[in-house]
Amino acid sequence: MEHKEQDKILAFDTLFTNNHIQMLKVIMPFFGGSLQKHFAIYIKYLELQYTIAFFHAAPRPPFSSDSAFDPETMCKTVLPYCSPSEKSRLEQMVNMFSTMKNLQDMMEMASMMKEMFPEGESGFNPDMLSGILGGDASGMFDMFSFMNQSQEGDTKNG
Repeated sequence: MEHKEQDKILAFDTLFTNNHIQMLKVIMPFFGGSLQKHFAIYIKYLELQYTIAFFHAAPRPPFSSDSAFDPETMCKTVLPYCSPSEKSRLEQMVNMFSTMKNLQDMMEMASMMKEMFPEGESGFNPDMLSGILGGDASGMFDMFSFMNQSQEGDTKNG
């Protein structure tokens, strides 16, 4: 686990407690097993009460971020806390998000190329993509060009 992630957990735990709750946590080991169980439940109850009161009084959530929600980063952040099967599923999701971003970037590039080289003008050859981006990229460009043409036809016909 990264130090930065531990700091986030510590900040969360510190924010939703107070000195009296911390004192109860410190003295809990001095009691017997059955009393420790009741102490632990009582401590969690006090933390819940404190958290509810905190959010009731807080003008804005304490961990709110001005940056946009990024599910790929969130999945990567949670990975160290996951079981092996959960890690596998999250890694698949991260790969899916990455693929979707790559496809979106390719669509934007295809759109820019279409704007730069409108149909009927010489100078742009889609086959030149195979030399620049590799053979598979040319096929992807053809697919996106077809999709864009279909969408334009739908908007003209619709």
